[in-house]
Amino acid sequence: MNGAHFDAITDYPQLAHGDVDKRDITKLSTFLKDMVGVGILIPDEDLEDYVREVANLPERTLSDDPRNKDEQREAQRRSPEKEGKTSEVDLYREGGEMHIRGGVARLIESAVFTKEKMEAMGIPEGTLPTGWWIGFQVTDADVWEKVKDGTYSMFSIEGEAKRVEVEDEESDQ
Repeated sequence: MNGAHFDAITDYPQLAHGDVDKRDITKLSTFLKDMVGVGILIPDEDLEDYVREVANLPERTLSDDPRNKDEQREAQRRSPEKEGKTSEVDLYREGGEMHIRGGVARLIESAVFTKEKMEAMGIPEGTLPTGWWIGFQVTDADVWEKVKDGTYSMFSIEGEAKRVEVEDEESDQ
């Protein structure tokens, strides 16, 4: 009916389809890191599935017996280098700046040193104190400069705990 009005037009626009709901993976990862770091989100298999889908990662390997995966993860959490601490270190490894801004560092090493463990490793008594040793990598360039120039000369670990009364083992003897 109106075809004659468009005879002179030959360069028609082309419609190309694509992913309408494509997520910005950088923004998503920053958001998740912040939310997990402050304890608002707790990573679980549903969240892992969602992140894998958004990031175009392969699906998790599913077992016929859902307990198998949990047992494998628990075995990793109970490995010797993680002895004596809870699995929260696996979930909350973000380091912050001055208890205000998160996402400036990440936990990269963690080891518990007991007298027995150091003896088994051949570390002479008195070389290291007993306790939990952690190592962080500072990922924020501005914060790292403050560490190098001495502005930040100490490290603080923040968190929450529930006070529980325990008996002194030595007083029972």
